[in-house]
Amino acid sequence: MSTVALLDQFDRLHADILAILDRARPHLGGRDAGSWTALAPFRGELTAALHALEIALQRDLIDPILRAGGPAAAMVRTLKADCIKLGFDYQAYQRTWAHADIDARWAEYRLAGLAMMRHMREQIAAQDVAIRALCDRAEHATAG
Repeated sequence: MSTVALLDQFDRLHADILAILDRARPHLGGRDAGSWTALAPFRGELTAALHALEIALQRDLIDPILRAGGPAAAMVRTLKADCIKLGFDYQAYQRTWAHADIDARWAEYRLAGLAMMRHMREQIAAQDVAIRALCDRAEHATAG
């Protein structure tokens, strides 16, 4: 896959995740009992989007670089670990709140949701930087 195609693919996958967060964010502003239930569809979408990102990273970027070896291998191992950790962080967040009385703990839930969204945005931004650096490194290697 060309560097441009890789960047386009990951830009789209990142944009999908960010769009889900953007659509879900207003629902964390509600103060009515049960307003959190509107977030249920977003949880499934977000889980699927994170999974799609992890699969694409592994298949199209991480595995090829690890097979080739070289100086980018260490960078790609870090990217892989960070991507897996993001998925685990989100699963831990979901488990924390799965059986909680969210109506009774709405303020805490709201803050935790906002913190998870911020964490995801930060990790997506860091992934983007790493992916662009890896693609730039690959372009320079093939050009030289």
